Amino acid sequence: MSLGVGIAAPQVGVLKSIIWVQRFDKETFPFEVYLNPKITQYSNKKQTVREGCLSIPNRRDTLNSRSFTIDIEYDTMTGKHIKETIEDFTSVIFQHEIDHLNGILYLDHLKKEVVDAQKK
Repeated sequence: MSLGVGIAAPQVGVLKSIIWVQRFDKETFPFEVYLNPKITQYSNKKQTVREGCLSIPNRRDTLNSRSFTIDIEYDTMTGKHIKETIEDFTSVIFQHEIDHLNGILYLDHLKKEVVDAQKK
């Protein structure tokens, strides 16, 4: 059994722009649904994190390219449009799940980091 902290609708065969994210930046760490999420700003400050993916079982890798802070916009289930700033590990979850909506896996970021390191 995998304990995920988020999932994107396309991962379960639903071709909609919907993600489900655990909010570690809120008191009870709730899972919340976000419709049409978009990242509007990435901080230059990066963080090193271990990432895994429910679509790639039994694998975790360290990434250095995730922004520490992001600004996002999304719609709620009640039709409100929200703008919010997200930080720390919760921002990683949003970046990871929104990547899924755009056809990007965390392994694509890992590959780019390896290629960039080899160029140095």
